[in-house]
Amino acid sequence: MKKAFFLFFTLLSFKSWGQVNKFLTYKKEIYPSRKYITQSDTLQWGSLEVITTMIHPKKNTANQFACRAWLYIRKNRKTVSKKFYDIDPVGSCSGLYLPSQQPLKDYFIVSKFGDYDGETLLIDASGKLTTLQGGAFAVSKDGRYLFANYSSDIQILTIYDLKNHKILMSIENMDGLEYQNIYDKNGAYYVSYFPKEGSLTSELGFIDFQRKRIQKTKVSLKQNLLLPTYNEVWKQVNCNCSSH
Repeated sequence: MKKAFFLFFTLLSFKSWGQVNKFLTYKKEIYPSRKYITQSDTLQWGSLEVITTMIHPKKNTANQFACRAWLYIRKNRKTVSKKFYDIDPVGSCSGLYLPSQQPLKDYFIVSKFGDYDGETLLIDASGKLTTLQGGAFAVSKDGRYLFANYSSDIQILTIYDLKNHKILMSIENMDGLEYQNIYDKNGAYYVSYFPKEGSLTSELGFIDFQRKRIQKTKVSLKQNLLLPTYNEVWKQVNCNCSSH
């Protein structure tokens, strides 16, 4: 009896994987324009082609997907990295987004939103793909660090060392405050929080690299120390899949 149950669940798993697997590669013929809205962009970055494709149905029904997205990185006409997403917007933004201008010369950056599981995707010159918990992000003035703000119902700030190609820390905020902006004061870094409900002022935290924590602080910071935040897509009129 146990063997029968094991075989049943094994076959069920293979069937579920097969249903997802058939969409891993983008096939235009599956998505006719009479039924689906498609947005596809190809950007040349050095020797790489970065291709983003997003699709959503014109009419939403119970059995339809909400948003599908593909990211392809190609070099010399060969795919070196790719990702596929079957995205549930869960009442928020969804899809793949690029900053209006890439902030780094050594990385091409794409943000994925939706599923309560945002990502900041770093592509290097070889086409290698590094995936961080993120969404919107900021870069230090010297180009050394990337700060990725996790687009989720969990507040996590991930700090990536762009020089040594590694995550320095990934800090979950346990007090319910939402991370907002990053400040760079002579190489010391701070994060602000969205004001609490009923409050007009926001709190501030010092990012302690040595102890890998964020410490609340009362320091006063000027606006010229604020780092630009890229891919704040929720500020757009429409940020759902290929609707933007």
